[in-house]
Amino acid sequence: MSGLGEQAELIAFCREMVGDAFYGVIAYWADDFELLHIHDTIRTVVTDDQVQSLVENARDIHAVVTDAGSVDSAVGRPRTVLTEFQNMLTVQVPVDEHRGVVVAFDPSVGSNFTEFTHRLAQRIDA
Repeated sequence: MSGLGEQAELIAFCREMVGDAFYGVIAYWADDFELLHIHDTIRTVVTDDQVQSLVENARDIHAVVTDAGSVDSAVGRPRTVLTEFQNMLTVQVPVDEHRGVVVAFDPSVGSNFTEFTHRLAQRIDA
């Protein structure tokens, strides 16, 4: 995300697509990050340390994804990473080798997907 216009467009797009289920968006770089948007209800329950931890995890995932993308594969390069938390879904988009974006949503946004992953996990754990 290079400019305020792009940031505003991304936020507007997410709001248009999922309404109040849009929790927030973070842009991150190798050594910094910017919280571009956070839903008021999320701001009251998520601490700055938790945001920092989420960003650090995103950087770790980013490194794995960009390494995987360097392998020539018939399935192509990875484009996004979906992470299901108990109370949130995140979609991580690596922009280039050192920067990316994490968008957070209410789990209801991916209800079909989360139902599948819950059932899959139950079968694997059985």
